[in-house]
Amino acid sequence: MKKRIAAASVCALMMSAFVTAFVCGDVFAVLPSPGQTLATDNKQRDIVLVMDTSGSMAGEPLGVAKEAALAFCESTLEKTSDTRIAIIRFSSSASLVCDFSFDAGILADTVNDFYSGGGTDTEEALWLAHQVMEGNGRSGAIHAVVLLSDGLPEDGSLYDEPDARYTSDVYGFSAPYASAVYNTALTMQRYDIY
Repeated sequence: MKKRIAAASVCALMMSAFVTAFVCGDVFAVLPSPGQTLATDNKQRDIVLVMDTSGSMAGEPLGVAKEAALAFCESTLEKTSDTRIAIIRFSSSASLVCDFSFDAGILADTVNDFYSGGGTDTEEALWLAHQVMEGNGRSGAIHAVVLLSDGLPEDGSLYDEPDARYTSDVYGFSAPYASAVYNTALTMQRYDIY
């Protein structure tokens, strides 16, 4: 039986504090806990969807991530009247491929064009999400970053000082990359990061 994520359920993750992790092969997603529903209020929300398209996402992992992203965008925009979503894709580098939009069709076209290849520079992707939110996010809106990835960063900035969050004895060669991601996430504390 083919492994699948109940992608439509992903839409609630930025609305609920009660979430559970779901594993599909090597792809991780965060889903709402049973009984949680999507908020249908009229609060402004700006969401940056950050998608890993590195080589390790080839095949089923990218297919599952695309399915989850499409369902997330469609359901979120359908249920909340004042939500905008921007999309960043990353592998060895990161780029803003769709600025904030209310249009699920434009977001779907963007996601459907993704292909896999390259390394995993999660730190650059998060930093770009921060820049997009600072430059284009609405004042007073709820700001959230949703990260879809299949694993540890393997490319980009390094942080291997004695106070590094992750060490090579546990995380191997990914440790300095993961520590750089952690440091970037710390600068983004005013956003919800999923």
